[in-house]
Amino acid sequence: ILNRSFSFFLEEVQVTYVDLFTGRLKTEIPTILRTMCGAIMSANCHITELDLSDNAFGPVGAEGLIVYLQQADFQSAYSLQVLKLNNNGLGAGGKCHRNASRDGLEFKLKTFVAGRNRLEDPGAKALAEAFEVLRSLEEISIPQNGIRAEGICALASAFKSNPSLRIINVNDNTCTAKGAIALAEVGISILNELEILDIGDSLSRDDGILSICDAITEQHYKLQVTDSLEQLCVSAPVKSSFCFPYRTGKNMKVGMCDPLHSILCVYMRSSNSDVKETTDADDGDLNDLLNNLGCMKFTESGAKASDDDVVSFLNQQLKLDTILDAEPVARRIEEQTCMRVLDLRGNTLGIDSGARIAEAIKRHPELQKCLWSDMFTGRLKNEIPPILKSLCSAMISTNCHITELDLSDNAFGPIGAEGIQEFLVSPAAFSLEVLKLNNNGLGAGGKVVAKCLSKCFSRSKVAGRRLKLKTFIAGRNRLEVPGAVALAEAFTKIGTLEELALPQNGITSKGVEALATCFQSNPNLRIINLNDNTATQLGSAAIAKALPSLSKLEVLNLGDCLCRDQGCHAIVDALSPTIHKNLREVELSGAELTGPAAMQIAEKWKKLPASTRLIVASNNFGGMFVQLRGMVAHNVVVGFGSARLVLELALIIAQSDKNEEVVNATVSVAGTLHRLEDFSTIFSRWMSSKGACI
Repeated sequence: ILNRSFSFFLEEVQVTYVDLFTGRLKTEIPTILRTMCGAIMSANCHITELDLSDNAFGPVGAEGLIVYLQQADFQSAYSLQVLKLNNNGLGAGGKCHRNASRDGLEFKLKTFVAGRNRLEDPGAKALAEAFEVLRSLEEISIPQNGIRAEGICALASAFKSNPSLRIINVNDNTCTAKGAIALAEVGISILNELEILDIGDSLSRDDGILSICDAITEQHYKLQVTDSLEQLCVSAPVKSSFCFPYRTGKNMKVGMCDPLHSILCVYMRSSNSDVKETTDADDGDLNDLLNNLGCMKFTESGAKASDDDVVSFLNQQLKLDTILDAEPVARRIEEQTCMRVLDLRGNTLGIDSGARIAEAIKRHPELQKCLWSDMFTGRLKNEIPPILKSLCSAMISTNCHITELDLSDNAFGPIGAEGIQEFLVSPAAFSLEVLKLNNNGLGAGGKVVAKCLSKCFSRSKVAGRRLKLKTFIAGRNRLEVPGAVALAEAFTKIGTLEELALPQNGITSKGVEALATCFQSNPNLRIINLNDNTATQLGSAAIAKALPSLSKLEVLNLGDCLCRDQGCHAIVDALSPTIHKNLREVELSGAELTGPAAMQIAEKWKKLPASTRLIVASNNFGGMFVQLRGMVAHNVVVGFGSARLVLELALIIAQSDKNEEVVNATVSVAGTLHRLEDFSTIFSRWMSSKGACI
């Protein structure tokens, strides 16, 4: 089918194969990729963009691309300008440039994106060799790849060979000062087109960042963002900023701690002349300010944790079964002077290892954020409650004041709620602002969580430390109506919510009505996401009734909620340009909205600012789709008629095969796009006769 389809696209084509192999074995993927790439090559398409991001196929997946990128007999890849291999777990190189030169053609790859791929130094060096040959790159983005100083040095040399580079992103690799100095000395000094430089979370330290600053000159007038200064002592970036005013003035932002940023802003607003022209008295005042600040650390309770306060084992895929397995992790926690954030995401804990880590947590009463999503892969459900109880008991006994708990993507089911209920009603949870329980399969456990939150609020109020929960995320949990009603009761009491996300929970209109009632008690709500529940027009009407109370609302997502014509009208009618001044987006896709109703709603939407977006894609517009798309404003998204594109492609294929039955069926259905069953049956039967499947 692909071979036949691609033959109709001989011009430049963008190919997006993002997140295409979920649930597939790694051994299957190279064959699939070879087939797809073979279709592209045999049709001699001129591919300008290939996006294979979020396909975690590992090194074996590269085998499926080798033929396409290196094949000497085909020129399909020579036109490639954008290659995205983000989050694939790869490590890759290529010789497409050499083949193109041999054929008298140019290979001008402009964008290369390959974050989260475990490239490390060997992969970085291989890519550096390829980049030096290409010389046409404008964007290189390879964050979170475990690349150390040696790999960064190799890349820096390659950057020099690509003078058109606008964007460099090596965030969350281990540059150290050595790598940052190499970037400054070898690469940045000649990259006059540079707009964005991201070396955040790369441990560049004072020497590295100051070298970067020294390398930036007046020629870098396009440079707007450099995220690199978070780890400096206070005096270093201030000194650097004022020594080089053109680097941190109107055109350039630098990432740094909020208090320091405020100090700089105040100083720069108060100055009426260039820094180079300041008087000695001004310099003296600044020096006094710096001396008073020194390298002090801002430690207000509301301040963000610095990297020095974070202990992270993010995505290290550690399988910790025994106490011995957990010893290195526990020791690292115990050796940390101050730990405000503990990140254990992407590892798996057993009962014994969890108990050992819990003992280590007891050393840190200052702990605030527990990022523990995806932490029980391969564990039995009856193992999980004891592990959670150990960890939570440690926080309770140590008198921690937890502000964020993330247990998402741990499929522990209803029994998992038992592991956290003691914590949720304890003083350690009175300070809770963010609670994430996404994709846990809670089911009836949702009622347990709701009751715990109600109890926590009551106890915190008595203790004079009122619970102020701001974010609650619990999508894909089978909460249904009982869970939604229980949560609504808890949220009505709490009254401080700013973000509520409960998508894909099987909540019907009665549950949505209960939630809508609690919205009125939470006037600070900014984000409401009830996507893929069954609101119907009844639930939509209840939400519409609550909307006048939500003046801070920014995003309302009711996609795939079957709001239907009446419900969609109610929602849009309830929105006001004078009340909802912060509104950015309303999602009403998959609402079974008809064409005539969509016309009326699009007209009503004109009352809102042009920056406020309405999404009504995937609805029942039928033959009115083209008319609707032509009349709506740019801030109303009606979709791209994917069904029509499929039908038109089918018609082309059928006509080429001279099959009258399929042609007639296609023409008939294309007129309405309302019911596709008959067409699907005929088309599938025809494709089967050709030995294919659809």
